[in-house]
Amino acid sequence: MRYVELTDYPSLLIIPVGRKFPEVRSIGHKMQRGLLSRLQHTVDGIIEEGHAIQAFFPDTNGTRLPVPIYRKEELYPHLIRPESFLWKKHSDQRGLPIEKESFYTVEYDTLSAEDLEAHVQRVMTDYAFAASLQERERDEWLESIRSAYSRHPFMELARTKQDIVQAVEFLNSSSLLGLLNSPEDVAFWRHRVEIVLRPYRSIPLHWRWDICGHEKELTLKAKEGILSCTCHECNYTIDYSPEEDRVTLPTEVNMEQARKRIATIEKQFNAMAEKTMDVVNAIRRLQDLKADLIPLAGMIERARDLEEQLGGRVASHPILSIYQSLKGCKLPDRYVEPDLMSLSLVHIPDISLLKTNLEGDDFQQRLEDHLSYLERKEQEYRPSPDDVMVEVKGYGLTRGMIEDIEGVPGWSDIPVHLLVQILKGEATSKIRRMGLNDTAIFAMLSSWPAKYITQAMIQWKKSGA
Repeated sequence: MRYVELTDYPSLLIIPVGRKFPEVRSIGHKMQRGLLSRLQHTVDGIIEEGHAIQAFFPDTNGTRLPVPIYRKEELYPHLIRPESFLWKKHSDQRGLPIEKESFYTVEYDTLSAEDLEAHVQRVMTDYAFAASLQERERDEWLESIRSAYSRHPFMELARTKQDIVQAVEFLNSSSLLGLLNSPEDVAFWRHRVEIVLRPYRSIPLHWRWDICGHEKELTLKAKEGILSCTCHECNYTIDYSPEEDRVTLPTEVNMEQARKRIATIEKQFNAMAEKTMDVVNAIRRLQDLKADLIPLAGMIERARDLEEQLGGRVASHPILSIYQSLKGCKLPDRYVEPDLMSLSLVHIPDISLLKTNLEGDDFQQRLEDHLSYLERKEQEYRPSPDDVMVEVKGYGLTRGMIEDIEGVPGWSDIPVHLLVQILKGEATSKIRRMGLNDTAIFAMLSSWPAKYITQAMIQWKKSGA
């Protein structure tokens, strides 16, 4: 990075900014020289911050304040933030790019002597802090932040209680909750959940239970000795103290209180469940029913297919609809217990299933009887080639005729008027040239009046052929 040292201003380091700048030899403008003198005087009078600038400009010596200069050797009105140099390299052929985030917002040339001293003091403090960070690479600091975040007491608690937190979140929105105990108890538990889970919910999804993998912005808070780590994609910021190797969350939690509260809402839920064993027993009956029906899945699917083919001509067996509903349920293999973790494994979209009461135990025999009934009905309603699909003035177009027409290659691309001629048996030159006079459907409807064939074809096409 290019810089200029001016003999008259030994405490300043002139930094060209902007993509186009002149060769800096001197500052000729009286007002500009006066401003440099003010800065020089201010730097000499502030608290010594050490040789912070050497971390970024090793060839310099003494206490220095970077001062930006741009077009026509004019001083840029904002001082340069140390983040502009921290962990970065700039071309020697170009000035520092003028980007808003690279400069302080204060226009130092308008400040009083007192305010200028305070501002320069702050800038030098920032550089001193940045210099300490420059000793390690950015990725190394990010790893330290990640490690400290992982060690934060609340994050350790969150990882330990992750299963409970997820179970509470699931059951808090589950329709099962409304069946447990009285509405007053459920309402009270939900209110407690909102309080207890607030700190867990305040952490973005990608930060649970470790730092996210998105790009981070690191910002200095030199006065506090803090390095802020922000993920703009997650809209989340944590503060890291390099000196203490410790992370501070946006909202710190009373850890003793957090530990007690998460245990309390689990106990409260278990108490509600234990008082409502009829619900637990109903879930167990569903578990038994699902276990009984799973081995019969093949028969059930076959019966469903036949019922669908018959298109509502027969009544559906209740076992089939219950089995279909059970397929959408999440039920553990082991009997559920009246506690949070066990019931969090249950998902029943339709709570009315809990009232299911299939009489009898021999589901296989009942399904076999139903299948036999469906197969008889399927034979009875099985389509016949002689079924009339379209009728015009007493002339019937049968299923067999339609199948023959559909068997002709490219039949769907044949215009209706040409198809009518083929079916009527008119061997026009075009039909002979296309070889359609040799197909099975040529003259198939020769006994029909041509206009009836046309009407039949139009009706058939409209029916979705």
